[in-house]
Amino acid sequence: MFLNANSKIYIAGTYVIYDHSFDSSIAFLDVRTATNLSLGAGYNFKNKLSADITYGFAREMLSNYAYYVSSYKTITLSIAYNTDIIHIMKKGLK
Repeated sequence: MFLNANSKIYIAGTYVIYDHSFDSSIAFLDVRTATNLSLGAGYNFKNKLSADITYGFAREMLSNYAYYVSSYKTITLSIAYNTDIIHIMKKGLK
């Protein structure tokens, strides 16, 4: 959604079906990931500077065990600056 010519806000969502990087073990527990939903919102200024915050809802990491419960949640803050390197490289080639 455009606020004005230079500013826009956006919402985003992801659904993770499988995340191989988290399959591991802690002490004697076999840690497994499950599906996960994340929702976020952000702000973009002049297509150069952007910031967003994303909340990852709880994942059950110990689903193989009846007596253990885990709740893995995340909050991510991302700040980015777009250098438009492709545009700069094209100028240099001319």
